[in-house]
Amino acid sequence: MRTLLRLFVVTCSLATCVRAAPAAPAVTSPAAGRPNILVVVVDDAGYGDFGCHGHPFLQTPNIDRLHAQSVRLTDFHVSPMCTPTRGQLLTGMDAVRNGATSVTGGRSFVRPGVRTMPEVLAAAGYRTGMFGKWHLGDNYPHRPTDRGFRDAVWVKGWGFTSAPEFANALTDGRCYRGADEARFKGYVTDFCFDEAMSWMRERRAKQEPFFCYLPLHAAHTPHQVPERYRAPYAGRANRAAGFFGMLANVDENVGRLDRFLADAGLRDDTIVVFMTDNGGTAGVPFHNAGLRGRKTEYYDGGHRVPCFVRWPGGGLRPPGDVAAPTQAQDLLPTLLDLAGAPRPPGVTFDGASLAGLLRGRGDDRRADDGLADRTFVVQYSRATLAKWECAVVSGSWRLVGGTELYDVAADRGQQTDLAGRQADVVARLRAHYERWWDGLGPAASQFVPAAVVGSAAQPRVALTSADWQDVYCDNARHIREAVGGPRGGPWNLHVEQAGEYEVAVRRWPPELVLPLAAGQGPGGRALPIASATLTIGGQTVSAKADGAGAAGGKPVAIHRVKDLRKVIEDPEVHAVAIATPDHWHAPAAIMACAAGKHVYVEKPCSHNPREGELLVEAARKHDRVVQHGTQRRSWPGVVKGIQAVRGGEIGAVRFARAWYAADRGTIGRGKAVPAPSNLDYAMWQGPAPERPYQDNLIHYNWHWFWHWGTGELGNNGVHFLDLVRWGLNVDYPKRVTSSGGRYCFSDDQETPDTQTATFDFGDKLILWECRSCQPRGIEGEKAAVSFHGERGTLVLTDAGFRVYDRDDKLLRVNAERSA
Repeated sequence: MRTLLRLFVVTCSLATCVRAAPAAPAVTSPAAGRPNILVVVVDDAGYGDFGCHGHPFLQTPNIDRLHAQSVRLTDFHVSPMCTPTRGQLLTGMDAVRNGATSVTGGRSFVRPGVRTMPEVLAAAGYRTGMFGKWHLGDNYPHRPTDRGFRDAVWVKGWGFTSAPEFANALTDGRCYRGADEARFKGYVTDFCFDEAMSWMRERRAKQEPFFCYLPLHAAHTPHQVPERYRAPYAGRANRAAGFFGMLANVDENVGRLDRFLADAGLRDDTIVVFMTDNGGTAGVPFHNAGLRGRKTEYYDGGHRVPCFVRWPGGGLRPPGDVAAPTQAQDLLPTLLDLAGAPRPPGVTFDGASLAGLLRGRGDDRRADDGLADRTFVVQYSRATLAKWECAVVSGSWRLVGGTELYDVAADRGQQTDLAGRQADVVARLRAHYERWWDGLGPAASQFVPAAVVGSAAQPRVALTSADWQDVYCDNARHIREAVGGPRGGPWNLHVEQAGEYEVAVRRWPPELVLPLAAGQGPGGRALPIASATLTIGGQTVSAKADGAGAAGGKPVAIHRVKDLRKVIEDPEVHAVAIATPDHWHAPAAIMACAAGKHVYVEKPCSHNPREGELLVEAARKHDRVVQHGTQRRSWPGVVKGIQAVRGGEIGAVRFARAWYAADRGTIGRGKAVPAPSNLDYAMWQGPAPERPYQDNLIHYNWHWFWHWGTGELGNNGVHFLDLVRWGLNVDYPKRVTSSGGRYCFSDDQETPDTQTATFDFGDKLILWECRSCQPRGIEGEKAAVSFHGERGTLVLTDAGFRVYDRDDKLLRVNAERSA
């Protein structure tokens, strides 16, 4: 299926809405006497993100205790990104063989017919359940219950703010129970542990051996966590405080889980595997355990992760480190052997059983199972699979990208490339890779259908941009910015039966109830969608936009107009929303007031102070309502924080601070080129004096030219200065001073990347600080405000507010999200 528009979701439904639950996996025999299996996977945490691995300030006492009680695979490898790791773990096969090679781009599905861990264990008599992040497909036949899990509580995509979960929340959000949509209460990590423990308690009561798969959403972005977990790291980790808070919450839940296993009498006969799904992310700048690289990369820091195995009653070797190279693909054959479960006939695993190694046959350098000097390939794809985008692991050798060679036994941080001195090793590892690559066959480059349409197992199918073939558009930011648009990409589908299908095309998720051509949220790009053309099975159909998705479900006519003056002059238009570049805000708003329209104008309301005064005069003269979009005054968390300040909770407040820190790069030196054919540059410039077009100007960088923009102060400062003015209950300052400049790069940017401004109200003072090229924040926040009173300080953020006394003791946390 190919769409010629930038689409968010397509829904396909049979004319007859038949629903049928997928069949439960067949059970061939009881599993009496076999151990239970519990696999816990932490998301986006690297090797160094735990106290037991030497972290300088993150405290993980419960995970450290599990580490001390386990056999530790210290040279354990996964994929550098999460979907390929999950596929490898559940199939025992390399990602390139099983089909799930990427997190998006239509390549995140295990091939039909490949047996999975829950399918194999169910056939051996196990009850199977999963609770958490799936990320191996959202539609039939790829859902957890389609791939062997009898019970599943899960979230689509890679989780919260991924394409299919665009507006979902980590607290009191949406999940799926099997195929049915449901709601959960509380914080998602707590919820997943609660669900898993309740399910295991039921299995214990029914004397059913179980495989419990607990893949967590933590600590993937968004880094949102109840404030009591985040606050201890706010002063040390700044922007990463939420990340470390999520891991602290995981650690607390691991402690709860361990106590549950002991209290329920399950601890001794349950194999516990604890691992992470890829290398480090937000924690890398603080501690990476001496490794080079991070998530997505082929240095060890991208794919060498913790793996602990504990089975108190299973006769494993004493707790300690095992240094033989191992990989996620080893876990399925290992667990089958430890459980005494038969291997499925005709299945060849890429992984090797570690049962002998775990039971103590062989040591970390002399494994009699032949593992110490084994050779295997680590490879996945961001989009299209490419030869030599890989790492080859062989004992302590690492061949990265086919050209760089490192000995990690002597050079853990992979700083010294030995390729020029060890040509024989390079040749041996390249030869291994060539054999591996040649053995993949044509299926390795073929797409797995993202969904089956026309099946009774799922009469209604929802597709998102995350599954466009070879287009990387899988998260909320991508969707807001219309990445891949307006054309998008094809979806690979299998149609099970011929028939008449209804196809609905949306720009935004249906739960947002937005018109097709609307914008959404900060940075949301509106697209003037007038029609859609779909090619399905060689047939092409077209339809004009009918306004579906507008508020109330009523059709709305969408008109594309190039000259905003025609909109303002239209007698059928009663109100206008202005979201142009800054230099058009006040002129357009003033014209609209004069034409009798009410106005919503995005921040800043004007390009300079005098324009703001003229706009106020126009609103009063024509008796129009003008709303200035500072975007925070109705947020519940902000309202309560301001009420606390003005209500005297921290005493009289004489000083407030607002700040914004980011990591913006250079805009370079632009070249004079003709304006794009789809841009009326003269109209775009409008009231500004004419200036030649250049190629680093549109669509965003105009913010950094005084001709059209207002810099970071007008871009982000307006939001936060409005809050401190509101909290202090002040109007015009008596004196304003400011200094700054473009210090970090030598390029075309005219506005400051580093700036301070003070607003003196006589008896109160506001300080604004901008560091848009230096991301370390203040009070652990990249962008926030703080009020400093006689009795304490209140820090107000988008995630609520915190109150401290004069000695910096945390007194109160309001973790109600503001938006």
